Amino acid sequence: MQSSGNNFQKLTIFFYSFILLIALPGLCFSNALSSTVVMEDNNIACVTRRIPITLKFGLQPFQLKSIPLEILPTSILIWPPPNTSIQSQQIHIQKAITSQMLAQIFIHSNISILKNSKLFSGQLIGHHQETWILNQPDGKISAVISPSEIQFSKKALLLFKPSFLKFKLFCSHPQKAILRIIYLTHGLSWKTHYFFLISHHRKSGHLLGFFDIHNGTGMNLDHCTFDVLSGIIHQLKAPLLFSPEIHLASTNMRPINHPQKIGENTLYTLPLHSIQNLETKQVVFLKSTAIPIHWIYQYRPSLVAYGSRFYPTHLRVILRFRNPAFLNMHLPLPSGKITVYQMNSEQQTTFLSENHLPVVPPRNMIQLNLGRSSYVTGLQKQVNQTHPSPKIMIESFRVFLKNHQKFPIHVQVLEHFLNYQNWEILHCSLPYQKENAHTVLFKVPVSAHGQSTFTYQVRYWQN
Repeated sequence: MQSSGNNFQKLTIFFYSFILLIALPGLCFSNALSSTVVMEDNNIACVTRRIPITLKFGLQPFQLKSIPLEILPTSILIWPPPNTSIQSQQIHIQKAITSQMLAQIFIHSNISILKNSKLFSGQLIGHHQETWILNQPDGKISAVISPSEIQFSKKALLLFKPSFLKFKLFCSHPQKAILRIIYLTHGLSWKTHYFFLISHHRKSGHLLGFFDIHNGTGMNLDHCTFDVLSGIIHQLKAPLLFSPEIHLASTNMRPINHPQKIGENTLYTLPLHSIQNLETKQVVFLKSTAIPIHWIYQYRPSLVAYGSRFYPTHLRVILRFRNPAFLNMHLPLPSGKITVYQMNSEQQTTFLSENHLPVVPPRNMIQLNLGRSSYVTGLQKQVNQTHPSPKIMIESFRVFLKNHQKFPIHVQVLEHFLNYQNWEILHCSLPYQKENAHTVLFKVPVSAHGQSTFTYQVRYWQN
């Protein structure tokens, strides 16, 4: 037996489709000559519809019923043709139907409910969550939980009004023209997903980027041009994220056209011309191969828990590569999730990690956390500590780095000095560089199946 959420979901889709079938024959015009959909951040899209119309002299009414359920009414801009003007405008939006809404409308009405192939008919006298309470003709009260189908009368169905936009246009010169309607809508969302495949020799990788486009507007979008505008869009109030109940996936693997820089944002025109309601399509927007990569093994002794400092610590592994200037456009990469795989010499692929990628400016370095290495360890030992005066302390450390792999590596040792206001390194067996006011960096080479050791002495004091 299906769950109550799925049952009601199917009921809602069937019921809503029936309403649209009743309403569609009365449209004045429904199909745009062409539409442009610009999907921006925060689950919002700007839609421009171009509709061919024939105008006569005088005042003429128009009605458009094929509008998305998630449209923002105050964003509608009707751009009239030359020698015309908008005289009035009215919009009605029928929101998605819920179980509670159906119960409120059909309370005290006669309905039929199907549950496990058994039909219950009678007057609806109550409703709570997914329980429908009927007064049957024989006087028996029945409570039906999570029905698989609910049947209403055609007269009752007319209580629902489909969404529409009405306006009156005054024309001073008869003509055939294109009417543009511009509006914002929720429900059209996009997100970015990357895949990075490391070659078996570990020296380069391949980056593949996708846009996942989801349509949750409540209507099918056909004969459209779809664009993605990547950037930080300022809005007075951030809209709620759309959480689809139905997910249909299909893939379009054709590459996108050259992106464009629009102000401080980036516009991607997708090779996509239609998307059905509650459908998700995936479009490739980036293919870049043979990207040089750098492996970084990082050890931070001061961040190791005190009880674990007496044992070797597995080092953190970081993968770094530069943002590829794809298509020679020198554009930033949109933020999104990036999944890292590695290929071995037998062409077998293993999963390494997932990371969230922020917006990466052109030519900037991308840094991915691959977790911790099972083959490289670090251990810091305090060999001496003295207090020449109450405000001065001198410490000496020895750091051991072991590499159990069959190739040499470089390890970054980051030490944070936070105990005192001031510090200075008195002696170090390796070169070092000061990263900031409290951090110093040691770069240590470690041979294959080898070990490296270095020492340093630091003095702290307070003013």
